[in-house]
Amino acid sequence: MWTDIRQEIERVRRELGLTVEQFRPLALTEWAAVERRATEAFCQLTPENRQPTWLWNQLKPEMTSAFFTLEGLSWASIANLFVPIDAVFFFASDGDKWWWYRGSGLATCALAAKLSQNSAHLDEWGIIDQHYRWLLCLTHHDDLVAAGQPMVQRLEQLAAGLLKPLRLYPAMARPAR
Repeated sequence: MWTDIRQEIERVRRELGLTVEQFRPLALTEWAAVERRATEAFCQLTPENRQPTWLWNQLKPEMTSAFFTLEGLSWASIANLFVPIDAVFFFASDGDKWWWYRGSGLATCALAAKLSQNSAHLDEWGIIDQHYRWLLCLTHHDDLVAAGQPMVQRLEQLAAGLLKPLRLYPAMARPAR
């Protein structure tokens, strides 16, 4: 049985007319390895905490990261962060578990935008490139968090073009919430 968030993601996928080649859930045999590799690539893990609640909240100290508020930002602007041929992983959280998917960058961004505007169940989501070089998350604080130089550079360009402030942080100096 699929959870509410998974049913909602599937409904939005169909609504947008996305094929399974453009966006699909990861199989049981795939998601654990992707989740493990993502946390190892981006998070500072400790023996006490091998599974962070939020990836963006435990980024490695040496990883370049940036926070950008969504206030006044259009989803069309966010879509500009994605190269059409990028294959990405998408994860969504309902507060208890991460649900993992794979898709093209633009299809995944379109789905994430629609979910962010209308979801009753989605707590947070994130997009990770297939080579684990960058991460982009929408937090429950309505911040976009970028980690990894390629996505931070894209977010810097977006912020500069919109004349909006971008907060760059080393992972250990996160703003208090």
